[in-house]
Amino acid sequence: MVRTTRISRLLRLIQALQSGRPYTVEELGDLTGVNRRTVFRDLNLLSDAGICYSYDRAKGQYASAGANCLPPVSLTTAE
Repeated sequence: MVRTTRISRLLRLIQALQSGRPYTVEELGDLTGVNRRTVFRDLNLLSDAGICYSYDRAKGQYASAGANCLPPVSLTTAE
C-alpha cells in the first residue's frame, strides 16, 4: 500500500468513483493505501461535501451516482 495525504486520497477516491467502474471497499482501500475503516470515513467526508456516489448492496460495490451530482458552476468573469 502507498501512504498518501488525506487530500490526495480524497481526490483519488473521487477520480475512482467517477471513472465509471464500480469498486469494492477493499479495492478502494488498496487504491488509496488505507484500511476499510478509513475508506468508510473518507466516503462519509465525500458525502458531507456533496460528492454523490452509490452503493450496490447486491454486488458490494461503490460507484459514481451520475455526472450531474453537483450543480454547474455559474461564475462571472469578475468572480
